[in-house]
Amino acid sequence: MSPRWKQHDISLEIHSVLSAWLGFFTLLGMSVISMTLGVIMIWAGFFANLIPPLLLPLAGALLGVSITCWMALRKVEQVLDAVVEEERLRLSQIN
Repeated sequence: MSPRWKQHDISLEIHSVLSAWLGFFTLLGMSVISMTLGVIMIWAGFFANLIPPLLLPLAGALLGVSITCWMALRKVEQVLDAVVEEERLRLSQIN
């Protein structure tokens, strides 16, 4: 049987990888949907003349949401990396 600290290290790795992928796909999906809707609304506003005064601010807001999602994704990745490194350091000091 594996020592207890190795089991903890493996479970930490699995948890951190799953958390990172879940956060990545959640934010990626939100940003892709926001960008797609924003681009569609800009095209509709410029080329089809469908109420441009209402569509362009909404498109800008959706593009802003997508940029915010990408920034949040980068921050989540940095925090997860820091947590994993801190836990690895702590576990290496135990041994």
